[in-house]
Amino acid sequence: MAKFTTTLAADSTGKYVCDVKKSREYRNWFATVGAQGTWGSGTLTWFFSIDQGVTLIPIKDVTDTAISQTANGGVNIELGSGNTNKDNPQIWVKLSGSTSPSLLIFVLDNRS
Repeated sequence: MAKFTTTLAADSTGKYVCDVKKSREYRNWFATVGAQGTWGSGTLTWFFSIDQGVTLIPIKDVTDTAISQTANGGVNIELGSGNTNKDNPQIWVKLSGSTSPSLLIFVLDNRS
């Protein structure tokens, strides 16, 4: 398992967290994404990008709802990434509506 972290101390229009690299044993990429800290009433929304953050595509759950958080916690996600790691999709987050946040953002994935 690999662990990636970044911090947010203010609202963000998009912050890079990590590249998506799947394990050879699996067709899809599996991870736990989450955040902990002081939220300042903010909302954190999770995205992926195939063009280095130019276009941020919401990561959705099985009910087709964009994954967002307003409190400490984690969410298990799955992204299809085909048969190659050469595309370099990325995970990004946005924080909005916060006052003086101090958040640790994390991704725990299934790469070796």
